[in-house]
Amino acid sequence: GFFFVRWSKCHTHDLYEQLNRGVRYIDLRICRSHVDNELRTEHTVYGERIEVLLKQIKRFVDEQPAELIVLYTHKFRSGFRTLEEHDAFVDLIKECFPDHASIFVPKAEFHLTYSELKKKGRKVLFLYGNEEVVRKQREINLLSPDET
Repeated sequence: GFFFVRWSKCHTHDLYEQLNRGVRYIDLRICRSHVDNELRTEHTVYGERIEVLLKQIKRFVDEQPAELIVLYTHKFRSGFRTLEEHDAFVDLIKECFPDHASIFVPKAEFHLTYSELKKKGRKVLFLYGNEEVVRKQREINLLSPDET
């Protein structure tokens, strides 16, 4: 019940505030909620809607052009049985980051230093925990954690 939900929260600040306080590595475990059919974080209990979190990251990288965020999405739970379900998440990423082509680090630049990535305007290193999805994607720079 309520006691368990309160104790399961890991953070007292929203993601945007955590980024402002210095967090640069974000680990998101994602599922589709059985309650409202929304994509949410999940670690035993449902967390925030993914769309809200992606928009907070986007706001931060727009306001802080010198910062590089590592975003790792993995351990996809319910709602991610097919590639089509992953496609819906990738579409949400593209919607929240309309400039993804210029700010996401492409595989060909993974070897560059932070300074070199900053000069190129790269702001997000997006690690996607499903190799099949990473291989399939041509429109968006997603990297497999196994390739890094």
